[in-house]
Amino acid sequence: MNSTVTLPVVQHSKHYDIVVVGGGTAGAVAAIAAAESGKDVLIVERGYALGGSATLAQVTPLMGTRIGKYRNSYIGIRLQNMLEERGYTAAPWAGCDKTLFSPVTLTVVLEEMCVNAGVELLYGASYVNSVTENGRIQAVLVQTLEGLVRIDTSFVIDATGDAQVAFTCGCPFEAGDPENNNENQNMSLRFAVGNIDFKRVNKFLKEECGEDADPESEQTYMAHEWKSTSAPLYNLFCKGLENGDIERADGVYFQSFTSKAFGRGVMYFNCPEAPRCRNTTDSIAVSQGVADCRASAVRVHRFLQKYVPGFEDSTIISFAQLAGVRESRRIVGEYWLTIEDYNARAKFPDAIAQSAYPIDVHGKAVLVHPNDFAPGEFFEIPYGCLVAKGVDNLLVAGRCSSASFWAQSAIRIQLVCHAFGEAAGIAAAMALDLNCAAAKVDGASVRAEMIARGGTFAPVD
Repeated sequence: MNSTVTLPVVQHSKHYDIVVVGGGTAGAVAAIAAAESGKDVLIVERGYALGGSATLAQVTPLMGTRIGKYRNSYIGIRLQNMLEERGYTAAPWAGCDKTLFSPVTLTVVLEEMCVNAGVELLYGASYVNSVTENGRIQAVLVQTLEGLVRIDTSFVIDATGDAQVAFTCGCPFEAGDPENNNENQNMSLRFAVGNIDFKRVNKFLKEECGEDADPESEQTYMAHEWKSTSAPLYNLFCKGLENGDIERADGVYFQSFTSKAFGRGVMYFNCPEAPRCRNTTDSIAVSQGVADCRASAVRVHRFLQKYVPGFEDSTIISFAQLAGVRESRRIVGEYWLTIEDYNARAKFPDAIAQSAYPIDVHGKAVLVHPNDFAPGEFFEIPYGCLVAKGVDNLLVAGRCSSASFWAQSAIRIQLVCHAFGEAAGIAAAMALDLNCAAAKVDGASVRAEMIARGGTFAPVD
């Protein structure tokens, strides 16, 4: 039953040129880029830290775009340099490959970058809705400690990950796999374990599991999937399953990383995946999924304590404060990136991001699309993928950008989202300067500005 509820609204004291809803991987970069374009910018963030998936969801490592030395986002380059200078990463960045970082220290650096750029931060503010008129957003409504607050703005960047602003404005979108009952990719809840003796762990992995592990190293890597019956950890997981120490769902996807950036004896786990959550736009399903994952993580940790020497005295030191949602809503924007674009290594005159990252769909047993890039091959994502339909002063940045289910799985990584955010911030400023709709901004000019500020793009033959 639909009903109308009247609530008191507090008017925020300031009007902003640009409001960025969501201070995650794309949102923080979008805000910095817009502020460095001379605009008055506010980030509205429901949590109390920047970085989103990279920090609150503990998504480390940062997966690479695999295009060599090229990194499209100049802010991403600056961010990496700051992390390296302060010893917050495992090793210097030598290209667009996998980079490990500490989610804790990344939060600090992102916040400093925003403050230095003049971006204002509003934490603890959950987006509720937008006030629209004649196809333009006049204000956003957010729930804060003061109550429901109206914030007037000339432009909005939706960096919520779930396309919340676009959704409430009635912009067209899709969610899930249309070939499989619109089910979304599997979500995860990451966790971290401390006080691990990695030398003993590596000795066991080498001698008992046949892993290529160095018994003298303080670092290690572990991975398991039930479908990988010849993998070194398969028999160990089978033993735990037979003895009732774990459930089959606990081993559907198991992966863990270590790094000196995390601190000594600390391991971050890219698991478990939620076995029952098939709709990541259903708040009840996601809530149940988080609870399932947390219970699974406890079982996995106890399993490791019992079966893997070096884990006996370890303890869970943190759970991610944000669910690891890989895919939910995706806008249907001015351009719809498809698997055909990916397969053809498509190039665009208004491209604002490049990547050779593979199709990466969690929850699928078999990939059904070509996935191997030859050296030097890559595909591009055009500016139109950020442009929502139906609202003139709205851009969308992040994993909810305009792409099909399969194509989205190849563009959802952090380096690409950095480029999306940067392009959105620059384009929003251009739209205001030109007094035009977002769809009228020249994407090629956005890309040229990214390069002028220090971003690098692989040449197109």
